Amino acid sequence: MWLDYLNSREALDRIFQDQVFGEVVELIRMSFEDRDVKIEFDLREWPENAPRKWSDQKLNTVQVTIVLGACTQIHMKDWASENIGEFRVKKIKESDLYSFKFVSSSGTYFSCICDVLFFTKVSAYQNA
Repeated sequence: MWLDYLNSREALDRIFQDQVFGEVVELIRMSFEDRDVKIEFDLREWPENAPRKWSDQKLNTVQVTIVLGACTQIHMKDWASENIGEFRVKKIKESDLYSFKFVSSSGTYFSCICDVLFFTKVSAYQNA
């Protein structure tokens, strides 16, 4: 699973503890800076033991931001209004690089080769 390749994911592990999450995500936004790709997405799961401030504010959606570092061979196809799908990550044999893909049932597709998948932010909001 893509989470196995994610650096600095301790905050996610604390929030979700032993709960399974992140198999299906909703891609919200992608931005490009130099050779890095920042990806913002919503998780489909809500933590069983959500932080108290999230519960107190009646938040119901977890949003995560990751960065793919030093990307090459970037391909993108058919951005849709709803991009619900899955991340697929593989370590490339005999290298320090990773193959990263997002595939959705609506046809949205993104792929690249990167040298790191780095967790940068987790937050929550109220999704109507």
